[in-house]
Amino acid sequence: MQTSWILLVLLILSSAFLFFWGLYSRHRICQYPFLLGFSFIAFIIPQAVVIQANPYPATESSVERVLLMAILCASMCWLGYKIKIPKSTLIKSKSRLNMGLLRTGGFLYSCIGCILWMIIYSREEARGVGQYWTGIITVYVFFANILNIGFTVLLLDLLQKPKLYKVLLILPGLSMLVTRAVISGRRTGMIFLAFSFMCALYFIREILPSRKFMIAGLIIATLTITSVHQYRVIVKSGNWSDISKINVIENFNSLSENEKGKSLELRNAAVFIESTIEQDTHQFGASYWDRLVFRWVPAQFFGKEFKENLNIGITLNDKYEMLYNLYGYKHQKGTTLTGIGDSFFQFDYFGCF
Repeated sequence: MQTSWILLVLLILSSAFLFFWGLYSRHRICQYPFLLGFSFIAFIIPQAVVIQANPYPATESSVERVLLMAILCASMCWLGYKIKIPKSTLIKSKSRLNMGLLRTGGFLYSCIGCILWMIIYSREEARGVGQYWTGIITVYVFFANILNIGFTVLLLDLLQKPKLYKVLLILPGLSMLVTRAVISGRRTGMIFLAFSFMCALYFIREILPSRKFMIAGLIIATLTITSVHQYRVIVKSGNWSDISKINVIENFNSLSENEKGKSLELRNAAVFIESTIEQDTHQFGASYWDRLVFRWVPAQFFGKEFKENLNIGITLNDKYEMLYNLYGYKHQKGTTLTGIGDSFFQFDYFGCF
């Protein structure tokens, strides 16, 4: 029996355990182990089945490593939940919030975020699919994300004491978030909206979705996640009538197509892990420092050379170029390395912690 097959079964069991552990007691549905189990089953497991059966261009050993790393990450999620936090660190603040001021700040954040997202989507770069943004648009994106903060504040305030004027305050931010999720086909936007409402309803109103709803949501997410890219392309082209032509089942089944070098997120991670061991290119957190530099040091203000001199690790572009030279593997733009591959790239198996 192949080791990779055993590891695949263990990964499926560990993910299923996290999911059904949450369903067993419904208040756990908004807790991290359940959400991770949901994500693993919908996003990681289908790809794990594919690369276990067809690893190319990854090797059998790299598939074993990525599956083992995924199991360790799921285990650490559970361990982190079980470790008790000392009560002395959970001292409740005695200061009183000025809800009127907080509400005003939330509305201003929402408005600023909406304006910046409108500016972003008016630019040529935002009309393409699967391309990297550079230049001033990245500065706009950085500040546009305060929309999430403003929306969250207003949503919690609305659910605490529903009023008509609060509904009007939240509408601008909500409309932009829906636009990003539905019109632009952003997976992160869809997830943010879904979990924002789910968690807010739980913490403020103690309302939770039913078990049947979450199981149905898992099935729908698993089947549709492979169609998001096609949906995004259709929306960008403006041919809305083509949406009816999306075959969700066919797209899901296409995961198993034996295409040479087909790019999958988990295959990205497997090849990344393989090259990291072969080339001994562990970053030990250097890439996280570079990510802070990328997000917080705008080249438009400080200069490109100054920003590049702050970097201390291997850039992802250099790493992907290395993968192409070593294995002839070219990742598809818009696909990720996954936290599984990224944490191994930094700290080997210790990255699971």
